Amino acid sequence: MKKSVLSFKIKSSLLLMMVFSQVAVFATTFTATTSGNYSSGTTWGGTAPSFNISTDAVIIPSGFTVTLDGNATFTGALASMQVEGALSSVQGAVLNVGPLATLSGAGAINVSALNLQAGAITTFSGAAVLDSINTSVANLQVVAGLTVSNKVNLAAGTLSVATGGSITMMPGVTINVAAGVLTLNGGTVTLPASYNVVYSTGAITTGLELGGPGLHDITVAVGAGNMLNLSSDLTTSGTLSLVSGDLFIGNHDLTVNGDVAAGGNGAIASSVLSNISVTAAGGLSGTLNFADSTNVNDLTINVGTGNHVTLGGVLNVAGNLTLTSGTFNIGNGSLSINGAVMPGAGYLGGTASSTLSVNSASGIIGPLNFATGAQTVGDFTVNLGFGIQISLVSDLEVKGTLNILNSGGLAINSVTLTVDGDLIG
Repeated sequence: MKKSVLSFKIKSSLLLMMVFSQVAVFATTFTATTSGNYSSGTTWGGTAPSFNISTDAVIIPSGFTVTLDGNATFTGALASMQVEGALSSVQGAVLNVGPLATLSGAGAINVSALNLQAGAITTFSGAAVLDSINTSVANLQVVAGLTVSNKVNLAAGTLSVATGGSITMMPGVTINVAAGVLTLNGGTVTLPASYNVVYSTGAITTGLELGGPGLHDITVAVGAGNMLNLSSDLTTSGTLSLVSGDLFIGNHDLTVNGDVAAGGNGAIASSVLSNISVTAAGGLSGTLNFADSTNVNDLTINVGTGNHVTLGGVLNVAGNLTLTSGTFNIGNGSLSINGAVMPGAGYLGGTASSTLSVNSASGIIGPLNFATGAQTVGDFTVNLGFGIQISLVSDLEVKGTLNILNSGGLAINSVTLTVDGDLIG
């Protein structure tokens, strides 16, 4: 009987030793005892924590500042960083919070980059000054005060600024929207006097990132076959770069006050409820590319005398084409005018590869006036209602076919019309 009791006590003691041994291995807590570098044992009163934490807790108490002097990664349910004092960093150092790891506290964080991976947990409610922040968290509720100076990267999920939280972006910041969304949930987002937005992956709907008065450059690079859907009217003041995919205006309006970059395989898509105005004072460097058979309601070109806008793709103008100033060059594209040509000081222009069609059952206002040096089109179709005419008030050479349909007419007033191809109708 005594041997059995002794054996039980020995086994119990061994079991307890194993349990405490496991706790010691899998749950070490490192608490800063003075200010200093993260990698210095002195900062922690002994041994410094690893830069790769998977089972340990790191605590910075109030009154102490720890400087992150290397990239630190916290991953796993037992890994945590609690900042009640201050966490700073050397230039370029990154704090990575991986799946199931926790970032908490109410102190101050000032690091080069904060990377919140999918599955990361953050309850940090203090103030954070960051060069950049990258998040893939499915539903990140920001209750801290964040200041970002360089980049906000929405890699995935929703970045929601909750009550008590704020994000203040500094001038020159770039918001990269990959597969994430920026929303408000009681908090505030302050967009700076000048900032840029990049859309970089898959089908995306725009959010509040386009709402700031300082919006400058916009890059659409969502990939071939994908679409960036506008959720509101858009006015550009910097450079619009159509790298890949379509910018779908939907039922909203697009005003181009800045430039359109040359090159790229992207395009604009719109509907008969959309209005497009190009009011760039110096014209456009690149081609205004439209997706196949894009419709638009009203189109206004007002880029100043001697400047031009070049069309790419197929565009159908259902409402008014207003040529206020500058030249709207059809280029290698196809333009169909189904509404009215409104009088103005602007011109049309074309090349031997241009296709122009004028269609109206009720009437056309204003003449067709082609700019000197651009008085050429490929195929030209006039399809008007009975007794309706449109006047040509500049010389024009039709390299392809001039097709006059139905009972309408093309009036030639003291100018020269040259048809090098067929005349039909």
